[in-house]
Amino acid sequence: MINELYELNKSQVVSGIKRDYWHNNFETCPKRLTFYVYIAKNGSITDIESINNIERITSLHKWEVANGVSFPSFNMAPLFHAKSNDALNKLKEFKRNIKTGNIENIEELLNECEKFGRGDKEKDRINKSLNSAGLKELIKNTPEEYNAINELINRAKFLSEKGIDQFQDRLTEILLKHIKENTQTSGKWIDSFLVCSAKNPKSKMISLILELDDRSQYQYPANHEKVQVWINFQLMQKEEVEIEDTSSSIKDAFGKPNPDEKEKFPDINLPILGNVKLRSMSSESPCQHRYGKADSRSFPMSKELLKELKASLKWLGDKERKGKTWQNVSDSCGYDRGLLFVYPSFLPEESPEMASLFVREENIDDTEGCKFEAAAARITPAIQGIVNEHPDATIKIFILAKPDGFRTKVLVSRQYGSHQLIDGATKWQEGCRNIPSIHGYDQLIPYPDEVVKCLNLAWLKGGEKQKPVFGLGIGDGISLMVESGAIAKRITERALYLGITNTRPLLLALGHANHHQDGRFNVPRKYIKHPGLIPGILGLLLSKLGYKKGDYMQTVPFYVGQMLSLADILHREYCRLKRKDVKLPAQLIGNALMPSAIDNPEKGLSRLRERLMIYQAWARTSEGEETRIAKWTLGQFGRISKLLSEQTLPNRTSDADKAQMLLGYLARIESEDESDNKTEKI
Repeated sequence: MINELYELNKSQVVSGIKRDYWHNNFETCPKRLTFYVYIAKNGSITDIESINNIERITSLHKWEVANGVSFPSFNMAPLFHAKSNDALNKLKEFKRNIKTGNIENIEELLNECEKFGRGDKEKDRINKSLNSAGLKELIKNTPEEYNAINELINRAKFLSEKGIDQFQDRLTEILLKHIKENTQTSGKWIDSFLVCSAKNPKSKMISLILELDDRSQYQYPANHEKVQVWINFQLMQKEEVEIEDTSSSIKDAFGKPNPDEKEKFPDINLPILGNVKLRSMSSESPCQHRYGKADSRSFPMSKELLKELKASLKWLGDKERKGKTWQNVSDSCGYDRGLLFVYPSFLPEESPEMASLFVREENIDDTEGCKFEAAAARITPAIQGIVNEHPDATIKIFILAKPDGFRTKVLVSRQYGSHQLIDGATKWQEGCRNIPSIHGYDQLIPYPDEVVKCLNLAWLKGGEKQKPVFGLGIGDGISLMVESGAIAKRITERALYLGITNTRPLLLALGHANHHQDGRFNVPRKYIKHPGLIPGILGLLLSKLGYKKGDYMQTVPFYVGQMLSLADILHREYCRLKRKDVKLPAQLIGNALMPSAIDNPEKGLSRLRERLMIYQAWARTSEGEETRIAKWTLGQFGRISKLLSEQTLPNRTSDADKAQMLLGYLARIESEDESDNKTEKI
């Protein structure tokens, strides 16, 4: 990730982008259950308040000098541990009783539990945190308006002097008070703060943020944004002085002065991903000792550059730039959490929404403005504007993910010419329209991430079941849009194979439902857009392989698909008019023969000829206006049979052939009716 951030930093410097610099040890609070702990003048705890706003939590900073030692926020495990079977049973009983307002046996429950976090090591960590983790010595000459932070440091020290046991006992008293006063909301206090039933309570850590109980008496509370900005300014100034005092001629890997082998790589809190370390080479991995260096010593960097890289990533991943410089790709990157970052090498004052060209915004209605073609119409002129000012501008893309939920991995790191992206978006739309007119569903142009999600879903049991599989990543989706040549061909061929393998049951079910005329095929709400996306995806992939609509609609595979579509229609009309069936057969003959025809058109049409004879005979001899559709199908059979007779019928098919046959099966069949000169569309 260091290389990607170094390039980003250069672009920001060249473009004059102003960034917020935060001291490496002045970290943002993590996304976890968080509570304010209010302290009185005498150093006693007066109340506890839950913070439910995640944005509020992650906007707060804490001075952290070691893992778990921080101020004014620090982490703590729940106060009690239901470790024994008796304790677990009493906890379950208590949760049942509390629904009726019965909390009389809560003390009995706590007596069965083990007091947690009372060991010397844990007490020492909390004690260091309550003693401001050394922050007091770093901030001096505090202006009057920010004096709340000094008062908080003094009151927290009083808490420490009274002892950690008393501190935790007082927290317990207040929690019990909250539970007794409002049993309806007591769940969050019990499960998260008071009693933990997990095998390892440390896995259920919460965050406590210390604050003054009379904070309104001060111009700004201790955790106010302006107070934290001032603290950060003091810390940064002190660091700059230290850098000047330790100036040397030694350079780091990027030619920057004063590399420090002891300086740890900073963390940054990003949307979706949470805390991300700029570089992690843990000494716990034996391989890191191969050259005698591990952790930050394996790649020394100057404090100044680390500060800039952290600020660069923080700027790029700011929540206000969602859709512009980043988007969530958690459901298309192959891992639980992932972010796509994209930016031009010359950054304009207002970032264009480039990330929205690759990823559809989640949880929004399918309005005209959020369709791919609308997004492209907005974004490509903005990119062209950048090119007009900077003809050599490039587009940088990288994707970060957390494979195991902890370590961060760079999945994709690419650089494209601006014209590549503009041309790619245009050809993408043309390719997705490379399909015939299709029944039933509005055909949509997918985003690259939607292509990945559609092709990574296997439809089973005639489309009734769905199973997520992994075959493509979001990097492949981007390549499909932007790349050309051998790279694009290789990915396209793999994507087409997945498209045929995974989506064929759905496409056959959609075509059959339309021919059956019993309504649309029932697709789960979660995948409701797939029927409108997949035909366009097949058209796109065929286009990239050189199969254009005007050509492949006159090939054997396409005609075979249409023949089987006509067979469904004729079978339906026979059952409706001849047999007078109120309920049609569960499967029409064309649909039943599609699986064999897709693999072997010669065999499929041979079997169709045998089964179709009875229905053709009926259609030829029937009279009346109600048989008009059946008569029409006979004419279409004759037309397509003549066209097929002029070509060689293969006994095996490629993936491209299969895609064309499926599109032929789904396509509307249009022809001029000689009797009344009307156009039939079946």
